[in-house]
Amino acid sequence: MPDLVDEAITQFTDRARELRPHVDEMERLERAIEALDTTIPVLPSRRRKLGKRAQQALAYVITHPGETTKEISQGTGIQVGTLNHSLPRLAQDGLVVVRRGKWHEPAS
Repeated sequence: MPDLVDEAITQFTDRARELRPHVDEMERLERAIEALDTTIPVLPSRRRKLGKRAQQALAYVITHPGETTKEISQGTGIQVGTLNHSLPRLAQDGLVVVRRGKWHEPAS
């Protein structure tokens, strides 16, 4: 009986290891979906909706962390100039951070 339990634990552990990247990807995709419908508080009495390009950029950064502005442009088709405007605003709103020229989600 202990052999059966040990074998089951080994199989479950191996399978969990196989699935972990998919779970991580699912979580990133869920955050990206949420980002596409994000409203940012600007002042306590006002809120502004993210524009289409900002939503696309945010979703891309969430699903492709650690890319440069140029890489984000290539991946999304958004012009670099537009990203040079949108990404710093997203950072100002606390939705992304830039480290060494690469864009990421803020640490949770």
